[in-house]
Amino acid sequence: MGLLTEYPAWFILFCLLLGAIYVFFLYFRSDKESIPPWLRLFLEFLRFAAIFLISFLLLSPLFRQNLTTIEKPVIVIGQDNSQSLILGSDSAFIRGEYVNRLNELVAKLENQYDVRTYSFGDRVTSPMNNGFDEKRTDISHFFSEISASYENRNLGAIILASDGICNFGTDPYYTARDLSYPIYTIALGDTTSHRDSRIAHVLFNSQIFLGDDFPVEIQVDANHCDGENASLVVKENSRVVDSCQIPVKGNRFSRQIPVLLEAKQPGWHRYSIELSPINQEVTLENNRQDIFIEVLDMRTKVLIVHDAPHPDIGALKEALERNEKFEVVMRRPEEFLLSND
Repeated sequence: MGLLTEYPAWFILFCLLLGAIYVFFLYFRSDKESIPPWLRLFLEFLRFAAIFLISFLLLSPLFRQNLTTIEKPVIVIGQDNSQSLILGSDSAFIRGEYVNRLNELVAKLENQYDVRTYSFGDRVTSPMNNGFDEKRTDISHFFSEISASYENRNLGAIILASDGICNFGTDPYYTARDLSYPIYTIALGDTTSHRDSRIAHVLFNSQIFLGDDFPVEIQVDANHCDGENASLVVKENSRVVDSCQIPVKGNRFSRQIPVLLEAKQPGWHRYSIELSPINQEVTLENNRQDIFIEVLDMRTKVLIVHDAPHPDIGALKEALERNEKFEVVMRRPEEFLLSND
C-alpha cells in the first residue's frame, strides 16, 4: 500500500504549515482567561486538523494497494451426449465403466485445477449429462461457447470426449485452430466400418405454394453393401407417394435421389422417408427420416366488374382460371360498390 499525489510529497509540509499559521492568527489575540486551557488546546487541535485535511485533499491524494489473487487454471471437459456413442457393440462400456472412469478423472484433476464439465449435442449444457440421448452433434458450437464463456480467463486446456461424428454445424477444425489453449481428446466409438445403409441428407423447401410441384432431394449412403438392392419409399400419412429401387454398387456408395411431389392441400404436411433394411445391417435408426412442409394458399384474387354479358369477359375469365394461382371474382357495378371484397 502506498500514497500517491499529483504533487511532490514535500507539499504536505505546506499543509502542516498552513494549519499552524491559521491556528496562530486565530487564537494568539483571544482572551486566554475566558477559556480553560484544556478547551483552548482542544479547539486549536480541531482547527489545525481541519485546515490540514482540507489543504491535503486539494493535493488529490490516492492510496495504492496491490492485491494478489491466485486462481487455479480452468480445465474444461466436454462430453459428447449424442446417440451415436451407444449404437455400437461397446454401448454397455460407455454407459457403465467409461462414465465411472471419467468421474475418477474429474476427481483427480480437481486437486490442482478448477474443473468445469459440459455436455454437447443439440445444445451445450453444464454440468455434464451422460444420457446419450441427443440426435445432433455440433462440436464447433461447443468450441464457440467455451471460447466466449472463458474469454480473459485462465483456461488451461479442453478435454474433448467424442466419437468425432458431426452431423450439424460447421467443421470444428476451423473453430478449434484459432483457440490459444491445447485440446486433448478421448476417442470413443467403434472405428470398425460396419455394413450399413442410411439416409444421409434430405434437401427440401419448408414452404411452398398450393398447386406447385416441388422437389425433394434425398442422399442415400451405403457401406460394405455391394450388390445389394435397397427400396426407398416416400409416404404421406401412410400413403405411398413415391418409391424407387436403388442398386448398390461398391463398398462406399452414395447417390442423390430426386423426388417430385405435388402440393394439393394447404397446411402442414408430414412426409416419411424410409429406406428398406439390408441383411446384417448394424443399425436401422438412420433408415428413416421425417420432414415437414407447409403448403401456403396464396392465390391472387382478380375482380372483373362488368355491366353486361360479353364474349370477351367469358374468355378472359376462362384464361385466368387456367392458372391455379388466380381466383376470379365476377361482380356487377352495383354489387362491387356494395361489397367488401
